[in-house]
Amino acid sequence: MEYVRKEKSYLARHNRHASRAITAQIKSAISLIARYPQAGPIVSPVDDVRRFVSAPYHFDYTILQDVIFIVAIRHGRQSLHDLEKDDGSDLVDPDLP
Repeated sequence: MEYVRKEKSYLARHNRHASRAITAQIKSAISLIARYPQAGPIVSPVDDVRRFVSAPYHFDYTILQDVIFIVAIRHGRQSLHDLEKDDGSDLVDPDLP
């Protein structure tokens, strides 16, 4: 969630419309994943990690006992090595469903 917060903050400083648009896009993508959890192809068979793309953002998630865990949200231009570690302590975001 830290990445999402930083992205929204950056966009809010430079383009408020884009900041609102990313919030709507993330909410929509999460809603689609919730309704169609098998929609994203498996990208890591070892961990059953799936990827849903809502361009330009990639949502990596896994399903454990009917619960969907989003493990990464990143811009498509970012490599996985560019992602910052997030301890998950801020998993509740009032802007997301």
